Amino acid sequence: MKVDGVNYPADAVKQLGVSSANKAAEEKTSREVASKSVRNGGESVHLSERALQLQQAQKELDKLPDVRIERVNEIKEQIATGTYEINSRKIAEKIMYESLVNLIA
Repeated sequence: MKVDGVNYPADAVKQLGVSSANKAAEEKTSREVASKSVRNGGESVHLSERALQLQQAQKELDKLPDVRIERVNEIKEQIATGTYEINSRKIAEKIMYESLVNLIA
């Protein structure tokens, strides 16, 4: 099926840069019959169990606040009192980790 110029699922997998192992898992998952389907005007959509799990996880994440106010206030207080310490090693490790993750993905 083509939607917005993308041939799903093959083109979507290519656009996301998913590895061949993930492609195989996705193909297996897409073949599984989902517990939820929608029928509208002669067309139907079947969601895999994995898609339903991801949808539920996203709903749970949407309930969480974007900013942890308590942590923001704690850092503001530390800055105001001059006790805020920056761990440059931890920052460098996170930069390297994110760079590696981006290379792999």
